[in-house]
Amino acid sequence: MKNSTFTYNDHLIQHSMRSMIMIAVASGLSAMIGPFVDGIITGSILGSDAMAAFGYASPVMMFQAAMAGIFANGGTILSSMYLGKGEFKQIRENFTVTIISMVVIGAIFTFLCCCFSESFAYFLGADGELLPQTQAYIVGLGLGTVPIMAMQVLLVYLRLDNGEMLCFVGVIVMTVVNIILDLLVAFVWDAGLFGMGLATSISYTVAAVIALVYFKRSNRILGFSKPTSFKRELLAVFAAGIPNAIGRICSSVSGVCMNRLLFLSAGTAAVTAYSTQATIGAFSNAIIMGVCSSASIFSGLYYGERNKSALKAAFRVSCKYGLLLALVLTALFFGFSNSLAHLMLDDNAEALRLTSLAVRLLSISFPIEMLSLIFIYHYLFTKKYMLTYVSYLLHNLGLLVGSAFIASHFIGVNGIFLAPLFTGILLFPALLPFLREYHGKGMEKWLALEDDFIPNDCIILESSIISDSEEITAFCDYLRLFCKEKSIDVKKADSLILCVRELVTNVMLHRDNYSKKKNILYMDIRVVYLKDSLILTLMDNGKKCNPTEYKSTSAQHGIQKVKDIAKRIEYRYISKVNRIQVDL
Repeated sequence: MKNSTFTYNDHLIQHSMRSMIMIAVASGLSAMIGPFVDGIITGSILGSDAMAAFGYASPVMMFQAAMAGIFANGGTILSSMYLGKGEFKQIRENFTVTIISMVVIGAIFTFLCCCFSESFAYFLGADGELLPQTQAYIVGLGLGTVPIMAMQVLLVYLRLDNGEMLCFVGVIVMTVVNIILDLLVAFVWDAGLFGMGLATSISYTVAAVIALVYFKRSNRILGFSKPTSFKRELLAVFAAGIPNAIGRICSSVSGVCMNRLLFLSAGTAAVTAYSTQATIGAFSNAIIMGVCSSASIFSGLYYGERNKSALKAAFRVSCKYGLLLALVLTALFFGFSNSLAHLMLDDNAEALRLTSLAVRLLSISFPIEMLSLIFIYHYLFTKKYMLTYVSYLLHNLGLLVGSAFIASHFIGVNGIFLAPLFTGILLFPALLPFLREYHGKGMEKWLALEDDFIPNDCIILESSIISDSEEITAFCDYLRLFCKEKSIDVKKADSLILCVRELVTNVMLHRDNYSKKKNILYMDIRVVYLKDSLILTLMDNGKKCNPTEYKSTSAQHGIQKVKDIAKRIEYRYISKVNRIQVDL
């Protein structure tokens, strides 16, 4: 026997999360290029008045993003948990409710933008010559509310079913189309801010159409079905999505407060520096959110599955990759702060100096900001809504504005620019009083895992093995001893070992190895025994292949044995990992 005991490792989770994070980060960065170019063209070609009108209309974009965030986060929080439980019908009902509600609200907002654009522009503060330009941009952008919201919702949903690459292609095409249309608006059509807003709407429409290609797949998880209770599911989506919207509102309020503090501390140049810092910082935010949104999907999935080991491993992996990316960002932003400042501003010496300083001081906060948001999104996707509300209020408003106010009295404008760093450091001790009800130790307490997360009478075996015939034989012997020690019913134990042997052998025979260099195929095996219910889950990093759909007789033979003794057998492919679950 090669191993006397078999332990669980995080090789598969690293493989799966690395794939999802890379695509999410790339999609986020690509999506940021369009708005970045919008700002440059508006300010440098259409003029300062157009840039001011662009700024006045920005709450329209924030509203679109906030509403899309409610549906995207609320829907995927629930669906990731349904996926962990294997409740595919519930996923489709959730998706149906989310999409229908999103389209209805988007259509209403489009109508309001077109019919009451002047009132909106005036309410947002525009007047005089800026009023018609602001109004024009609101109409152009409002026309695309449904595709803008749809693309943001699909971008998150499709990660649940290996559709992230399709969304990435959509984002790339969207960015290219947006830039081309922006240039045509500015240099050929002379369509002003209406054209700029319409260009954004059209580019999002193209991206959404590309994402819809997903629904041509035959064996997809997402789809449409008649909900058993539309109202109940909609309320659940809103309950799960509202915390993120509250976080956005807190950010907006803190932005107003920070601008006021900066003006009092160092005048208009400091406010300009802060605004420019926010535009530049949007690229770092795309990377940070790419990590956090990917990590949150796994949090919801493993929380719904009640898989503590995988949940903790996924969190460790997300922190590991998140911190590595954050440190790279810190080095780049700190080293190139002057170049970034000159890229965005003219020759205003004081504004350039303060912007360079603001970017450098912001970059120092990236690692702690990454950790903070990974925790917050974990709480959100594990339905710790009150803890999420508290975290957002502290992180996006209370600690940020409070530390900026106090620090500005001691070190002036530097203290305000360092507020994100102080916020991240203070957040964790500030959360401790709200974690008192969770009695786990170490990471389990910080992850806010309930005492009954796993029932006391639940017997669990979690092991990782490789594609080696000796190791597989040794593991089956180890599994038999485990079942005997835990007094698992002999008949169920025999069925379990048969399923493990057939499924693992099937993986070796019918799936290409993942690692060409090391020629290693990793497999994770999880056995859960509770009240005569026995559930086997097998995951591997081989080529995508559904064993329940084999056509040849030789391939069917082994899996047919499993089908004959199983109450239920389900296969799914999530983020480059095959996953088959058998209920015995």
